Amino acid sequence: MSIDNISENEMLALFPERASMDAWQQTKRRILYRTLLIVAAIAARLFLISFYPELHLQSVFEAKVIDREAVSSLVIARSLLLSVMGSVYIYSQLSDRHFKIISVMGLVVCSALMWGDLQIFLLAELPGITMISIGFFALRIWVLYLLLQNYLDYRR
Repeated sequence: MSIDNISENEMLALFPERASMDAWQQTKRRILYRTLLIVAAIAARLFLISFYPELHLQSVFEAKVIDREAVSSLVIARSLLLSVMGSVYIYSQLSDRHFKIISVMGLVVCSALMWGDLQIFLLAELPGITMISIGFFALRIWVLYLLLQNYLDYRR
């Protein structure tokens, strides 16, 4: 009997791990696409903040609560944290090592930074909140949602 006469369904019945490997490859591809969307969203936000800082200052501090240097140092510190955390996240995903732990760390860091911003920036200026500020916050919620979906897909 030749192996060419065996159908794909028969091969999957004989070797079930082959079907799970195909499903795993699809899951990894979906996680990679989400990660690329996360990188694109964060890069767009960093681009806007870097090249148009007055837009960020206006969206967050319409009442000019703190000065421009403090905001720029905050952006630099967060960009450094983002680059380190993002590099570890992508390396972990591509090498398939400790991705579950790293994705939880990414969720915690993203949630903590978002919660801190919510308390300091948005709630302090709730009556004077702008549409740009709401847009930036919605973008961060979307990134958090994508990170959560990556974790849930990997966990399955």
